[in-house]
Amino acid sequence: MANLKIGLAGNPNVGKTTLFNNLTGLNQHVGNWPGKTVAQAKGHYKYNGNEVEVIDLPGNYALSAHSIEEIVSRDFIVDEDSDVIVNIIDAANIERNLYLTVQMMELGANLVVALNMNKYAQDKGYTIDANKLSELLGVPVVEIEANRDIGKEELLKTIEHAAANPVNTTERLVYNNELKEHIAELQAVIEEDKNLLDVPSSWIAIKLLENDEIIEEKIDGSSKRNNIVRETERVKNHLKGIFGEGSEEVIANARYAFIDGLLKESLTKPASPVPSLSEKIDRIVTNRILGFPIFIIIMYAMFEIVFTFGAPFQDMIDEFFGMLGEFIVASLGETMLSSFLVNGLIGGVGGVLVFLPQIILLFLIISFLEDCGYLARAAFVMDKLMHKFVGLHGKAFIPMLLGFGCGVPGIMATRTMENEKDRLITMLIVPFMSCSARMPVYLLLVGAFFAANESLVILSL
Repeated sequence: MANLKIGLAGNPNVGKTTLFNNLTGLNQHVGNWPGKTVAQAKGHYKYNGNEVEVIDLPGNYALSAHSIEEIVSRDFIVDEDSDVIVNIIDAANIERNLYLTVQMMELGANLVVALNMNKYAQDKGYTIDANKLSELLGVPVVEIEANRDIGKEELLKTIEHAAANPVNTTERLVYNNELKEHIAELQAVIEEDKNLLDVPSSWIAIKLLENDEIIEEKIDGSSKRNNIVRETERVKNHLKGIFGEGSEEVIANARYAFIDGLLKESLTKPASPVPSLSEKIDRIVTNRILGFPIFIIIMYAMFEIVFTFGAPFQDMIDEFFGMLGEFIVASLGETMLSSFLVNGLIGGVGGVLVFLPQIILLFLIISFLEDCGYLARAAFVMDKLMHKFVGLHGKAFIPMLLGFGCGVPGIMATRTMENEKDRLITMLIVPFMSCSARMPVYLLLVGAFFAANESLVILSL
């Protein structure tokens, strides 16, 4: 019996958490906006006598040091001594997803690629030759459907085999000769300090050329710092002279060139792609003219539903507590005890519970908007407005909207924002949102003074 540790890595919304639930049986919430799984979720499963620990890593588009999610995932691959990294790929967006795969190969991760959402790829007319892709990448490629058991058994066998037979994925990367030659020159200088070789020297060289702050700090502590910095600047200047652009762009272009070569041999696309239903909807709800009015209508409809459908239940709860109070007075008479029970206990609890239907409806609607994908589109729509009036990214809208339900998850959701200053500003703004604790007070005042226009007044708040 062996104890194995595997990580599930991939872009946001490719099915990592769904696969995690399928493998481990844990019921973790599956979100539908970038960065939903910020913390590492852990679970276990047993297969052929092996106890396997599974870590659901945050969704990333890259392994740079630009966000908390990227750093968490990178640190896991570098430091956690995992046996296998399962890279889940959205087959319908395979080119974009392979960019992360290439970066994990640069890091020397022992990879198993799981091609998910194949049905959507087929709907777009894509035909992916998994065997050819596996041959070109030099790592196993398994076709799965994370929300069902399709390919699950093959994936489990492949993970077990990959753990027993690790592959050095850095050897399969093919970049242009000019870049490859100068990376090798920088590697030679890096390898003079053996303390830096806890990760592939080629990866350190690439990250230095990408101006990675964490790696630069690591080099600052090296005895060969001056030599490495001098060689890095020389290579950067040389690449700038040859390609006419910075070293970061040169490396990104080399990665995409490698991906392009992979897909030319393993992917067949239709001559004229047919837009999916999701793409057609996106064209409307994220339209530069229609997007914002649609957003306002949806927000208005949300509060209108909360008031309209919540009112009958509010009346029922209010009537119930009224009848309960009358019953207690009739039973105990006008005593101090009955006054305490009716005016104190029932009046206090009933005064709060009467707003419970509206709070439940608000949470349900926000959850529906998240699960159907509209919150991510709303963040895109709000991006320009947020930049102009608040100086924040459109992503800040999501924590603020969650703040309507409760300020705590709203503040926690700010971890998805890459910029530390933006995170701090959003955290300070979220407590000013009309959360479920304040909403009953607002509802009471609005119902008393603005009964004819309740939805409009609450929307304006």
